[in-house]
Amino acid sequence: MAIAKATIPGLANGTEYGVRLFVEGKFGYQTALEGATAMATPRAGQYLGDMLDGENAATISLKESGTDAVFVVTKHNYSGSGGTLIVRRNLYDKRKFNKSGAPSNYNGSDADTWANGSYLDLFDTAIKEKLIPVKINSRETSGATVLLSRKGFFLAASEILGPSAQFLEGDQLAYFGDDQSRIRTYNGVASSWLTRTCFSAGIVTLHVISTLGKLSNTNQYDKTHGSLPAFVLPPDMLFSIEPNADGSYSPIL
Repeated sequence: MAIAKATIPGLANGTEYGVRLFVEGKFGYQTALEGATAMATPRAGQYLGDMLDGENAATISLKESGTDAVFVVTKHNYSGSGGTLIVRRNLYDKRKFNKSGAPSNYNGSDADTWANGSYLDLFDTAIKEKLIPVKINSRETSGATVLLSRKGFFLAASEILGPSAQFLEGDQLAYFGDDQSRIRTYNGVASSWLTRTCFSAGIVTLHVISTLGKLSNTNQYDKTHGSLPAFVLPPDMLFSIEPNADGSYSPIL
C-alpha cells in the first residue's frame, strides 16, 4: 500500500475543509467517492515529540481535577515505548509508600495502586485515553527485579541518580543531572520524595530522594514522603505554540 503526504498552504485554522485524493493513472486522473474523500479542520500546534526533553526540558500544563498543573517533558521514546515520559514538576502530595505491613514491594503497594489508578482519574477523559502503558523494572526487597506494565508510576532510583550495583532499574534521566535538579517541593517547601526502588537491610526499606536531592533510605511504613507521579503520552499529541505565563504549553484537544 502506497502512502502519500502533502501540504496544503493557505488554510485557516479552525475552518473545516473537504479534501479529495486524485490518482493519476493510465487513463488520466481518477478518484472514487468511497475512501478518497475526508473532512479536516487544521489547527496550529506543535507535537509533543518535537519539544525539548532532557536537561533543558520543556514543560506542559495539564488539568488535575480541573486545576492546572505543570509537568516536565522528561524523555522521548521512554522505555522503548515510542512515547514521551511526562513527570510532574512539583510534588502532588505527601503519602506513605505502604500504609500497612504488606506487600513489601512496589508491585501492588499503596504507592503503585495510587499512581496507576486514583491519580490518573484526576485527568479528563481526553487525556486518560492518550496514556500509553509502558514496561518498567521494579527492584523488590529480595533484590530481584521484576517487569511491570503501568500507565502511571513512580520513577526508579537509577532513573534519578544513575545505575549502581544496588539498583539497575533503568538509565539515568538527563533531566535529573545533579542534586539541585532533584530537589522537589510540596506547597513551596522542599520535601523528600518517593521512588519505586525497594530493598531489605534487616527491615523493609525504600530508597527516597532527600530534601537536598540526595539518596536517602526509609522504612516503607514509617513516614510520608512526596509523590512525583510519571506517565507517558504519544509524541503526536498537539500542544499550543504560544506558551502560558509560566512557560508551559497547553494541549490542543
